[in-house]
Amino acid sequence: FPAWGEFDLTKYGGMTPHRTGLELPMNASRGCPFKCTFCCRTLGDESRRRSVGSVVLEMERNIEEFGCGSIAFLDETFVVGKKWIGELMDTIKKRGINKKLIWSCAFRVGGNSAELMHQLREAGCFYIFFGFESASEETLARIKKRTRIKDMINTVDWARNAGIIPVGAFIIGLPGETEKEFKETFDFLHAL
Repeated sequence: FPAWGEFDLTKYGGMTPHRTGLELPMNASRGCPFKCTFCCRTLGDESRRRSVGSVVLEMERNIEEFGCGSIAFLDETFVVGKKWIGELMDTIKKRGINKKLIWSCAFRVGGNSAELMHQLREAGCFYIFFGFESASEETLARIKKRTRIKDMINTVDWARNAGIIPVGAFIIGLPGETEKEFKETFDFLHAL
């Protein structure tokens, strides 16, 4: 685990609006299996997950040794395997970690559900960053994002209804993007 004891953690505020005394970063996995054309995937094309036990032990250590109140999971795509994420959420709840800290993560807008958002919230998730990229179906297809506008709308609604703060990014000026597509994205981001 990271040697946080070597740092003056009062100098680091965290990266999300966690409103706790201390937020620490963690990685539960490396790599991303998706092939979006704009991404360099510096950690590889395969998602390699730590064991649920290892992730939970690091969370507990961050609470006990450092008084951590929030975790920022920095995984490129936190939710890839439903079995793994289900096991992690269940373990977090069983061990009472969700009563001691909150956490944030980032993942895709496709393949989600209202049930998943509630499961994440019950386990302590308060904030999710999504890579929306564009509100143009043509641009999304061109960049091989494999998501649709309806996925964005549904996922944001599900997150909000579960009590999770949805945040995300759009990329302006993707290759081939027209002025019309830019306007669609600009209008959509305000509506979203």
